[in-house]
Amino acid sequence: MRRMLAPFVALFVFISLISAEEYTSKISKIKRDGEDSTITITVDGKQKVLSVDKTATFHKKGKGAKTPELPDGLKSVKEGVEATIFTDTRDGKEVVTKIVVGGKKKD
Repeated sequence: MRRMLAPFVALFVFISLISAEEYTSKISKIKRDGEDSTITITVDGKQKVLSVDKTATFHKKGKGAKTPELPDGLKSVKEGVEATIFTDTRDGKEVVTKIVVGGKKKD
């Protein structure tokens, strides 16, 4: 049974990794609307609007690898702040699953 299950688990993990994206950008606009919240970032010179998943987590870049969670969630994130945005594909749509504010933009 384990030998039959292992390939399926590996495939699931691989697909999950493929669908995940990471962006480092300034958040130019935030629409806080309950389950329909969105953020707008610039990717390759183009504006990209991303839906924020209701289970998304929000963190502040700390020293080293520490990223303490922001207590007020999306309310703690301000427009114009530099952030690293983690996304995943759910139901064929790219959604934000985690935001870490305070990161430096990668060149």
